[in-house]
Amino acid sequence: MLSLPQSAPEHTPIISSSDVDFPGTITLTVDATDTQRGIFRVREVLPVSASGPMTLLYPKWLPGYHAPQSPIAFLAGLEVMAGATRLRWRRDEVEVYAFHIDVPTGVESI
Repeated sequence: MLSLPQSAPEHTPIISSSDVDFPGTITLTVDATDTQRGIFRVREVLPVSASGPMTLLYPKWLPGYHAPQSPIAFLAGLEVMAGATRLRWRRDEVEVYAFHIDVPTGVESI
């Protein structure tokens, strides 16, 4: 069966990062006790300064690598929470290292 050309998916633009002061303190907790299976459980709390669209970026480049080879395939169980409310996220259609969420009004951290 012959398939016809497809248009590129619509894609949310990813704003380039900039060197600005971060509005708060990031808290990071890592549980590396599951040594048998090599599983790390990570909890990160990010203060947010405004509601609305937000893009979270997984590191693409790692120290010592000469190309973007970060093992994103090993990322599993991503949950984004605002208090006790689980937020919906979606992976970017083009940039696989980007995750888009909508921060609700009144939320101070995710």
